[in-house]
Amino acid sequence: MKKRLSTRPPQQVSYVHPQMELFQSFLCNNEEERDRLSNTIELWDAIPKYIPKNAQQYLRQSNGMMQSLIKTFRYRGKDFEMKMFPARIETPKGEQDTFPSEREEIIEDALRKLSVEKGQGFLDQEGAGVSFTIRQLRKLLEESGHGLPQKRIIESLKILSGTIIELTELGSKHAFYRSPIITEIGAVSRIDWEQDPKSRWYVRFSPLVAESIHNITFRQFDFATMISHSSSLARWLYKRMAHLYIQASLINPYQIRLTSIKRDSGLLNASALRFDARTMRKAFDEMINKKVLLNVEENVFFGPRRSIQDILYTITPHPVFISQVKAANKRMKLLEQNTLTQD
Repeated sequence: MKKRLSTRPPQQVSYVHPQMELFQSFLCNNEEERDRLSNTIELWDAIPKYIPKNAQQYLRQSNGMMQSLIKTFRYRGKDFEMKMFPARIETPKGEQDTFPSEREEIIEDALRKLSVEKGQGFLDQEGAGVSFTIRQLRKLLEESGHGLPQKRIIESLKILSGTIIELTELGSKHAFYRSPIITEIGAVSRIDWEQDPKSRWYVRFSPLVAESIHNITFRQFDFATMISHSSSLARWLYKRMAHLYIQASLINPYQIRLTSIKRDSGLLNASALRFDARTMRKAFDEMINKKVLLNVEENVFFGPRRSIQDILYTITPHPVFISQVKAANKRMKLLEQNTLTQD
């Protein structure tokens, strides 16, 4: 990707857009608590667009190139197909294709976290995005336990902007979407933005993010807890539960099957479900240690020769997580009331 100045930089009025201000307003007790919060995005966060590094080695050809990748997943009872085209980046060995991995997942989440800060997130006719410096992004990543050098961050931004996603709702003739994960990268200053950590950048997110902000289909969640997990699978399940599990309580556990997690997350790639079950158990253990979950019961379904066919997980949330869901529910009601008042 060549260095350039965008011809469509966000204008100052874009940083005080009423819908963006709603996106940046949280229900919390104090500023310290607010600093922990961000938003999940309807549908966008459900797309299995991050491929583990260890799985990508089997997709890359000897010449460094990759074919497009197709995955199906289910969200809110609807079946979708995602077709993803890899980004092409420069490496010491020449050009190479790559899909976004755990590193890019964390960076996208961190950018969205920065966008909920006043004066950084913007919304205009071109979409939603965030203005930031690499120094700010590095600091947030370091505080989250995922520190990266500037070179790797910039490489990840290029991967995010170079990866194309096509999304189709199966069974629908009209539901189709195609866009990079990050639609645009720009520099707001004339200095060398790849070298100077103080240089001001901006990125525009997927149009689905802007759509969610306009339609108020986002939900607040504890970003600090989510990002502190070392497991991509735990982070995925945390965001899924934070967005969909709105009736969280000790007497109303969350149920999900291993085969559903495998299909919808794209993060379980073992040859047999027993190996995926071990990976899932580690993710659960981490979530229990982080006080997201209280306990997990497993109902195992066996096939021929005692091979695992599926596992039904019955998940009891931790009281800390329950209180966060209740706060998110109350905030959503306040946002809806605010919108009705404006109309």
